[in-house]
Amino acid sequence: MRSFVTEYFDNKPLDGLRRVITPDWSDKNTRYHLSLLGVPERAKRILEIGCGLGRLLIPLYDRGAQHAVGVDASLSMILEGQRLIGERNIDLVHCDGSGLIPLDRDGYFDFAFAIITFQHIPDTETVKRYLSEAHRLLRPGGQLSFQVLSHDAKPGRELWTYHDLIALREHLVNLGFSGKWQEGNIWAIYQGVKNRIAASPRKKTQKKKPAKKRGSTGRPKTG
Repeated sequence: MRSFVTEYFDNKPLDGLRRVITPDWSDKNTRYHLSLLGVPERAKRILEIGCGLGRLLIPLYDRGAQHAVGVDASLSMILEGQRLIGERNIDLVHCDGSGLIPLDRDGYFDFAFAIITFQHIPDTETVKRYLSEAHRLLRPGGQLSFQVLSHDAKPGRELWTYHDLIALREHLVNLGFSGKWQEGNIWAIYQGVKNRIAASPRKKTQKKKPAKKRGSTGRPKTG
């Protein structure tokens, strides 16, 4: 994972890092990506998985968030992003790309999201780990939104990995999310909520064995 991240997302100047994130580095494109996420207006504590330079966290913070945290596997992105955020209460944290998030803030965030991130991760199990971590870090009733590819549009293309939507759906339900998908020609967007009370697994009911017939004395009949 580190070699993959280093090759594409590290050791580049700021302009090169911006082009890797998106060729259209404009306010209009930023607003478009935020519109896909359905950001809750009352979200005060926000987490982004794959934050890059903090392109989306900065406007979210300026809109009224109290604290925003972004994690990214590219150290170059984190270091450049820390210069861009200025004095805002935004923390950019380097992670190892394994799907684990080095934050000890269980149940802290109101909203967690990832966009144009998961398609760049080569395997689905890593994506699932990030979703598990989002569940851990969200408060009960907190919201999750993320984007993936809706189908395998370009098989074999680097940085363009399709993750099976059925597998992701099952994982989200097992974690305890309730939500819905919107599937388009290229993107699939998930918006869901962390259930306040986890659904308890159904217990299998065992059929009772018929009682042995007994005589009037209560003892088994003898022949």
